Amino acid sequence: MLIVAAAVVLVAASMGIATRQDLSGTSLVFIVPAIPYTLFTILAVARMRKEGTLAEKLRPRSGDLTFGAIVTVMLLLGALVGRSIIAPHGSVREGWLMRIYLQVGDPDVLQRHMLGVSLAVVIVAGLEEISWRGYVYQFLEDRFGTRRAFPATALLYALAHVPTMFLLKAPFAGLNPLVVIAALGCGLVWGLVVARTGRLPVAIISHALFTLAVAIHFPLWHLA
Repeated sequence: MLIVAAAVVLVAASMGIATRQDLSGTSLVFIVPAIPYTLFTILAVARMRKEGTLAEKLRPRSGDLTFGAIVTVMLLLGALVGRSIIAPHGSVREGWLMRIYLQVGDPDVLQRHMLGVSLAVVIVAGLEEISWRGYVYQFLEDRFGTRRAFPATALLYALAHVPTMFLLKAPFAGLNPLVVIAALGCGLVWGLVVARTGRLPVAIISHALFTLAVAIHFPLWHLA
């Protein structure tokens, strides 16, 4: 269980750095979290190779892209509903949403660098899913079984994002829970997908598509 605790601590530390206000709109917002995820991805790949499950868990199959797109649409609908309830237009809490977008960068600027941004998002999404749903989840599944492992992984995934509550707080609205809530909700969905399929590609595809959608193509502050 030490490796699970290490994952939470290291990811939380990286999020604490990446969401500092002085790094807003810089490439370090993406690069810093990728550092611990690269480490855990290497460990995950080594473990899967040792167990002989590397190809089984990571090789794409026909239908993965479609399934990933369907999951992404469901998450986007959930994000839209959540946005209208938690941070509706005109409310003080809308400041939480604006603060997140200020940290990531202006969507219009990101669109002008679409190729590089898309590549970065796909890489980080892949590293993130392999680390959490391919490594941490596997440890928990071996100990507690599938039904407990995927929600436990989502809870730990959300816990690792707790520093963003403090660093992305908004004037008048206070501590910002949106990233933690998103991590928990998305983590449950992606964890369920991995638990049911026994594979990672659909979760990786959905993670990348969802991030690109909410960060660039369909910024939530523009949606009712």
